[in-house]
Amino acid sequence: AIQVAAKEGGTDPDMNPKLRSAIATAKANNMPKDNIDAAIKRASGKDSADIKNIHYEGKAAHGALVIVECMSDNPT
Repeated sequence: AIQVAAKEGGTDPDMNPKLRSAIATAKANNMPKDNIDAAIKRASGKDSADIKNIHYEGKAAHGALVIVECMSDNPT
C-alpha cells in the first residue's frame, strides 16, 4: 500500500494523505522504518514496476466461493 500510494500521489507524506495513512498503518503494525523507506524509494525509482489491482475468483471446498483482491506487479 505504501508503494502504490507513493506512486499515485508522490513521495512526500505531508503532501500525500494516502501515503501518510499507509505509513501510519505500517508503523502501527510495527513495520521497520527501513522497510517503509525502501517501499517509498522503490515507488519513486525510474525502474519501478507498474502495480495493478488484481481480482481472482474461485471455488473452494464445499462450494464456497472465494474472491481474492491483491496488488501485484506480476499478474500472471
